[in-house]
Amino acid sequence: MTITLVPDILSSSFLREIKPSENLTDENLLSLHAIFGKITFEALNLFEERATTKEVSPSGRFVYKVKGKGGSVYCSRTAHFCSCMQGKTLQASPLGRPWVS
Repeated sequence: MTITLVPDILSSSFLREIKPSENLTDENLLSLHAIFGKITFEALNLFEERATTKEVSPSGRFVYKVKGKGGSVYCSRTAHFCSCMQGKTLQASPLGRPWVS
């Protein structure tokens, strides 16, 4: 049995298609929403507010620091973890759930 994390595959593909200097189109936003569901726009608001920074260790590993009203939390993309989601149930879109093949 192989578990495929569809959001990782789709988001990597999505990031390859856009250029850093471009603004996101409506089609881009709809694609992100289809992958991640309602948390998409909350996350984009944090980016617009410049509330996220990438913290890199001397070894090259990194986490994302997100500043919020209640303080800062740390998120790891590779570990699929964000301390801001502890104790919360997330209703992901169907594409955002792991697929088993």
